[in-house]
Parts: sequence; structure tokens; C-alpha cells
Amino acid sequence: MSALSTTQFSVATVLLFIGLAAVVNTALRVDVGKNWDENRCDPYVVPIAGFFKPPGDKRTMSEFSRDNWQFCQKKYVEGAIREMVEAPKQLAAAQSGTVGVIDDVASGLSDVFVDVWQFCYEAYSGFMSQIGHAAKLLQNFFIRFHYMMGQLQAAALSIVYGLISMIILYVDVTKVVIIVTIIITGILVGLEIILFYILAPISGLIALTVSLVSVVAVVVATAVAAAFVAELFTPGACFAAGTRVLMGRSDSGCGDKPIETVAVGDTLRDGGIVTATHLFWSPDALYDIDGIHVTGDHLVTHPDRPRQLISASRHPAAQPVPARLLERFQSGKWLYCLTTTTRRIPCRGTGGAMIFADWEEIQEEDQGRLEDWHREVWHRLNGAAYPVGRIDRRILEAEAGLAPDCLVACLSWTGRQIWKQISEVEVGERVFDRLGHTTTVVGRVVMAGDQATDAIKVRSPEHGPQLVSPATWIQRMSGTWAPALAGSEPVELSEVHPHTWHHLYTESGEFMISGGWKVRDASEVGLVGLRSLVHSVVLAENDRQS
Repeated sequence: MSALSTTQFSVATVLLFIGLAAVVNTALRVDVGKNWDENRCDPYVVPIAGFFKPPGDKRTMSEFSRDNWQFCQKKYVEGAIREMVEAPKQLAAAQSGTVGVIDDVASGLSDVFVDVWQFCYEAYSGFMSQIGHAAKLLQNFFIRFHYMMGQLQAAALSIVYGLISMIILYVDVTKVVIIVTIIITGILVGLEIILFYILAPISGLIALTVSLVSVVAVVVATAVAAAFVAELFTPGACFAAGTRVLMGRSDSGCGDKPIETVAVGDTLRDGGIVTATHLFWSPDALYDIDGIHVTGDHLVTHPDRPRQLISASRHPAAQPVPARLLERFQSGKWLYCLTTTTRRIPCRGTGGAMIFADWEEIQEEDQGRLEDWHREVWHRLNGAAYPVGRIDRRILEAEAGLAPDCLVACLSWTGRQIWKQISEVEVGERVFDRLGHTTTVVGRVVMAGDQATDAIKVRSPEHGPQLVSPATWIQRMSGTWAPALAGSEPVELSEVHPHTWHHLYTESGEFMISGGWKVRDASEVGLVGLRSLVHSVVLAENDRQS
């Protein structure tokens, strides 16, 4: 027989086998479906019960199989109990002299067995319900995770494909372990109930085994689900890479471009000019609003009241974005934000333009709210009310920042303190926030030089004056935090003015510059405290106006 004939024969055989299997499969499904009540507990039907789910049944195949297993399990056990009770009844019928006594005993035993079974079944059902809930959370997590990974495959490199393979393997192994654990637990509990008297001597060991297996399964599933859910409530105020920002006509194309490519000086669609760019490495959770991925605390205009700002997490269209596994391995992702002259960021969503607040949020002409912000920062940093008197307008109108060559105390790879220009400090570096203690840089800011009308010299005997903006918060020798311009110690006006200002975000909310001065980071109160400050000053006023 030639190679071609062999191939044709093989193909015909395979097709014939597939057709035969389909016919047998269809016939089996029709036969079992017509006599479902009689066949549903047959040994060969129970493992694949989900396959026979009627088309109109709203339950999933897994839920249908689980419900059928619980029904059949109850039927098996009750049948076994009836068989056990029949023996005494038959013996009673054979012994006419003791029929009444044995019948009473048999009835009593039957009632006891039924009561015990009902109790055990209810306890077991509750236990299985909790296990099923935990497994459902884990399954939903993996389904969402698998979907997000699919979105990355088109642009991923070969190393990412290898990582996807590892992830799929991890998902499958974890699901198999959970399922096997549940099955083993069910078998042990079933044997404990059915063979109660036979297994009585080792019932304690079986109970201990069931408890240990159950605890391990529940703890693993709950821990994964809890970690996933808890991450959704991490505060933040930034956009994911790739967010499309609508650009003005002065920029090439008059279209949009990714937020990570927007630079200081760019003009946006609403006429606003970008005065600062913000970069973060953060584990903050994201929300999807019309295709735009943004952190939950970022402010967005209300869909029905355009003059009112609300948190992104409260937007009617907001949906939590599941965290990617790669982000968990890396402990974060790059996030971006802008400061603009209009205090707004126009972005392109799948349904059109959406308007978000910028990083500063408060309009420059809103002097009252700027003063409220300044006084609240003073109160939080110093634990006291702001001193009586007006606040210098040069402080209110300026942004906090340091000259590019301002020296920051950094930790070298050898563990020593070194000095680096702030323009060279990278996200992820360790900097000193006080003598002998370091903190991590989690973000950077670059802003235009015209965001402060004055430059202030902070004295540094070892390196010469360090230039900062009037609004930069510095800790005085008395321990009080105050803007650089609010007092004569340790600053004075400078004739030199930088072209750009730079600033950092740190985990502790502060860092040290040359001369031993402690400076608050760009958040002023620390990123952890920024959320409540925005709610008390910005959102509270919006609520009153609405």
C-alpha cells in the first residue's frame, strides 16, 4: 500500500471514529435526558452530569453538576440507611414472638440514623458552600487574569510568552489541587457518615484529616482572593501608560498621544498648557472608565453635572481592573499624571472625550480654596492651627520644587551617604529622610520654571546655597514645617532663577538636601495622607456647591 493510500485510510478511519463518537454521544445525551430522574444518579452519569444540563437551565455546568452530586449523594446515603434498617425488620418478621420489640427498636434506630444524617448533611452542605464560595472567588480571579494576559500577547516578547506558559501551568495546577482537595474532603466525610460504627475507632483521625485539608484549602483560596480584593482599595491619583491625552492645534497632528510622551510646555485640546509631568512606580489599583485606566482617587467630572468632580471609583461607569500577575512580581507599575494651567486633563475614551482633574486640582484663581489647602497642610504637619494673618500670594501661586542642581542625600550601593543632583535621582532609589534613616523614591516631578516667581536660597555651608521655590515646605530649626518664603530662617531671595523645577515623592513624605535641611516631598503631607486632604478641601467644597 502506498504512502498516499495509507494516509487516506488513516484520515477516513479518524473521521469515521469521530462521527461514531458524535452519534453515540448524542444518543446517550438524548436517552439520559428523557429519563433524567431515573438515570441522574447512575455511576457513569454523576461525574459528567454537567454535560446533560437542559438548555433552559440558568445554572452553569459546574453548578448543575454540583447540585446533581449533592442530590445523588443524599439519595445514596438514604438508600444505604434504608438497607441497614431492613435487616432488623426482616429478622423481626421471622421472629413472631419479638416482632413488636424489634420493630420499635428498628424504628427508633431509623429515626436516629435519619436525624444524625440530617445534622451531618446540613453541616457538610454549609462547609461545602463555604469551600465553593472561596473556589468561585479564586476562579473569577484566574478568569479575569487570563483575559488581561490575552490583551498583552500581541506586543509581548519571547520572554513574556514563556511567562504566560508558566502562568497557565500555575493556574491549572492550583485549580486541580483545589478540586482534588474538595473531592478528598467529601469522600472522607461521606465514609465517616456511612461507615460510622466501622470507622468509630479512627473517627478522631479522620476528623483531624478533614479539618486540616479543609483549613489548608480555605486559607489558600481566601488569601489569594483577599489579596486581590484588598488591592482594589489602594489610593492613588494617576493614569496608566498608554492613556490617550487630547492635544491642541499647536502640537503636531492635533490629535492625541500617550500620556507618557506628553512634555512640559505642550498644549492640550482645552487650551491648557502642561506645566508639570509626574511619574510614579506604584501598586495602586486601577479602574476602567470608558477604556481609560485611572486610579480610584483621581477626580473626574460627573457625567450628569460637568462642573462637579467625583472620585474615579465613584463614576457610574467605573469597573475595577484586575491586577496583572507580572505587576505582582514587580510590586508595581508605571503611572503618570500632569499639571496644567486649566487644572484639567482631556482624555480620549472609547465613547469620546472625558475630562479629568490634573494633579493640583484647585484652580489658580481660587484663592480661598488655595488658602484652605495651605492652612490644612500646616495643621497636619505641625499639629497646630495656622498663625493669624494672610498668606503671601507668592506662596499660594507657586508650586513646590527644587532647582535641578539641588543636592539630595542618597544611599550608595556600598551603604554610604552620597550627594546627587535632584534631576539625577531615579524612582526606586533610597534617599535619607533624616540622619541614619532612608526612604524610597516612588515618584518624580518636572515642572516649568515659571511655576514660581521667586527662587529662595537655603544655606548649605558644605555645598553653597540650594535653590528652592517659595512654596517648598522646609523644617525649621525649631522643628516647625513652613514654606521657604514664610520667614527669614534659613532662607533669602536669590537673583538666579532655574529654567525648570524638580521634586520627588517618597514613601515617608520627606527627604534631606544639602545643609541637613529636611524637605517635604511634592505631596506635602505624604501620599498616604493626600487622599483625606483632597476629600476635606477639594471634594467637600464640590459637594457643597452641588
